Amino acid sequence: MTEKWKPYSSIVSLYLWEITIQNFFKISAKKLFYDYLEDEKSKICYYDSPIGLLEISTSSKGLKSLSFVDKRQWDECEQPSPLIKSIKKQLSEYFNGTRYTFDIPINYHGTSFQKQVWQSLNLISYGETKNYGEVAKIVGSPKASRAVGGANNKNKIAIIVPCHRVIGANGNLTGYIGGLYKKKWLIQHENKNRLD
Repeated sequence: MTEKWKPYSSIVSLYLWEITIQNFFKISAKKLFYDYLEDEKSKICYYDSPIGLLEISTSSKGLKSLSFVDKRQWDECEQPSPLIKSIKKQLSEYFNGTRYTFDIPINYHGTSFQKQVWQSLNLISYGETKNYGEVAKIVGSPKASRAVGGANNKNKIAIIVPCHRVIGANGNLTGYIGGLYKKKWLIQHENKNRLD
């Protein structure tokens, strides 16, 4: 039965598991695992990464945005919340080469198609890349590579929603909101640290 799900069997099992949780316990997986979000306030904080300053924006529903910025506007994190601490810890692990996936509740803002594309980006394994056509196939719209490119461009959550793993059909790096230098650095960083 699982043969048809390869190479995404683990992802499918997570979806099936969440459906089971939803149906039998009548509570969301987010509430089950991220109960601390109830006390989360909207905040803007900053993280100094090896490739530039990242602005973190959160709410009681999770991470709203993670963007490269030139300077701090204001920092509301004198006392970081559990969510902010988790985001910063996981980013540090990622940049140290010891984290390959993120476990952060995300508050997506966009159309249903955009959300579908952004969620599908997490199916691209650490250290791998896919082109826009391949991502279009993953979301079930094989002719929508331009629309996938548009949705990729609107992604507000850098690194954690890995739009840097999407490249042109010819293998060339294409636009990245943080700049092509950052996209190239992220791809090389993952290639160097991937587990083969």
